[in-house]
Amino acid sequence: MPPLLWATMPVYWYECLFGFRGLFSYQPFLLLIFPAVWLLRKKLRVPEWTGLGIAAAVVVFYLSLTGEYGGPSYGMRYLVPVIPVFWLVISRWILSWKQAVWKAAAVVFLLLWGCVTSLIGVYCPFCVANEGAHTPDGHFSNTIRSPFLSNLLVMTFERDPEGEMTRRLIDSLGEEASFRHIYVSGVHMRSPQLVAELLRSSLAERLRAKKTSPH
Repeated sequence: MPPLLWATMPVYWYECLFGFRGLFSYQPFLLLIFPAVWLLRKKLRVPEWTGLGIAAAVVVFYLSLTGEYGGPSYGMRYLVPVIPVFWLVISRWILSWKQAVWKAAAVVFLLLWGCVTSLIGVYCPFCVANEGAHTPDGHFSNTIRSPFLSNLLVMTFERDPEGEMTRRLIDSLGEEASFRHIYVSGVHMRSPQLVAELLRSSLAERLRAKKTSPH
C-alpha cells in the first residue's frame, strides 16, 4: 500500500473518476447513473439500492485508501466491479423512456466514445502506466500519464511507425518519453518485432542525432 498523501488526494480522486484514469472519462455512459438514480429513486427496490450502496462503498474505499491508480493497468481497475451495477440502473431508466429522441442520441454518442476507449484498452489492458505513489521521479510515465494515449501511441506505431498520426502523437507527447514508452511496452508485451522496428525508426535516428550533436 503506498503512503497516503491527503494533500494530493483530491487530485487523485479527480484523475480516477474524470482524468487520465477516469472511470467516467473512459466510459462516459456511466455518467447517466446520476440522473437515473434521481429519477428512479421512488421505483428502485431494496436489491438495487443495496447494489448501489455497495458500489458507492467500493468507490469511497479505493479512492481513500489507495494512491497508485490500480497499478499498471488501463483505467482505474479497482472500480471495474461497480460498472455492472451502474449499467443495470441506467438500463432500467432508459427502458422507462416513452419518446425521447434527443436522449437516445446522447446515449448513442456516449456509448460510441466508450467503444473507442475500450478498443484502445483491449490492445494492452495491463499496459505500462503511471502508478502514482509507486512511480519514481523522472520516469517517462510522469510525462505520458494517460494509458489511453500511451496505448494509442504504441498501437499506431506498431501499425504505421512513420504515419501521420504516429508523428502527431510523438510530437505532442515528446520524443524521448515516446521512445522510452514504446520500448518498455514492447518488452512488457514480449514483442521483439515492435522493439526492433522502434530501433530502426526515424524516431530513434532523431534521438541519436540529438545525443551526438555538439550542443
